[in-house]
Amino acid sequence: MTTPHTKRLHNTLGPLSGTAMMLNNVIGAGILSLPGLAAGIAGIQSFWTWIIASLVVAPLLTVFMMLAINYPNAGGAIHVAQQAFGRFGSLFTSTLLFGTFILGIPSVALTGGYYLQGAFSLPAWSAGALMLITATLANLFSAKGAARIGIYASIAVIGFLIILISAGLFSVHLTINTSIPFPKWSAFSPFMLVFFAFSGWEVSLGLSEEFTNPRRNIPIAIASSWLVISIFYIFCALIVTNGGKNFWNAHPFLDVFTKFLGNKTQAETIVAIGATLLIWTNLFAAVWGISRMIYRSIKFKQLSYERRGIPVAAVTVTGGIMTSVVLLSAALSINISTLLSSAGMNFLILYGIAAAALCKLSQGILPKIIALGAIIPVALLMAYSTAHLIYPALIFCVTLMVFISHTRHAKKATL
Repeated sequence: MTTPHTKRLHNTLGPLSGTAMMLNNVIGAGILSLPGLAAGIAGIQSFWTWIIASLVVAPLLTVFMMLAINYPNAGGAIHVAQQAFGRFGSLFTSTLLFGTFILGIPSVALTGGYYLQGAFSLPAWSAGALMLITATLANLFSAKGAARIGIYASIAVIGFLIILISAGLFSVHLTINTSIPFPKWSAFSPFMLVFFAFSGWEVSLGLSEEFTNPRRNIPIAIASSWLVISIFYIFCALIVTNGGKNFWNAHPFLDVFTKFLGNKTQAETIVAIGATLLIWTNLFAAVWGISRMIYRSIKFKQLSYERRGIPVAAVTVTGGIMTSVVLLSAALSINISTLLSSAGMNFLILYGIAAAALCKLSQGILPKIIALGAIIPVALLMAYSTAHLIYPALIFCVTLMVFISHTRHAKKATL
């Protein structure tokens, strides 16, 4: 049985808690490895990759801001796609989102599990599952209580990143390298890898329903989170690229702390604790955002149960599914790289869908210009990275077949 969920969630997010939740959605443990991996691909040119990515994402975030203000709904990108492109747009967007999250978020939890395994000899699958379970339980407090948890977690993450960057600046005796050449085409080589670090705001679109004074607070939260995240990412990239080839690997900040402390065991412990903090806050925010999209987009009566502003059933189902994927991946020995396949491209496509929706729904010229300004770089990057289009293309084909089948059955039922 289905039923529309017309009851609004509580307005608990102000400028500070909204910014904190967006920071928690975007910043993850990738900041500890992606600068080194990108440098391994493009060398010192990867410094420009982070700047380019932060600039490319800016007009896309303007799109999200305008959509969130004018179409506030916990369904987020799915709701917007429904408004702009009808049932097929909603179906494709929801399939792309959930198909990515159901695999991507458990892989993030497993990453945290591997950090804890290396530092404290815990089984990675059990540590990852425990992180997801506790993140889910934290989401079951009252709406205001969960929002406060988000603020405290964000403050802790920012504190760790300040320590991380300070240790990096000291370790590599960094002076701004004026010899960094201007951007070349090689700066685009690791773009999809780097762009994955800017994913998360598509979940934040679903937070719009819970903002107080959305016309004021949503722009503040989006702009503030973008500025903070861009500064942290660019500083991390600057440290890694200036540190030399010894840091151009999957664990550059483990090497940074080892050099800073002179003790690899202590460095491993600090990085593991920091990574666990980053990942837990990321999981907490992901469960918050995804559960709201499920609550608004999947109209089953069983998912409509809400208590103290929390969609309890949707939160429980979200955490339960993702924990099950962690346990299943351990049982079947599925590795993280398989779970994360093509994730960056999926998020880029979601950003493109949001921009296209704004272009179609807007009446004024300025929103359409902004939307087109966001669509163009998305289209160019998709054309440049065609190898990553296989997974979303398969999702599109499956969605199309399901849509055609459903339409035929609906027509037969009306005859």
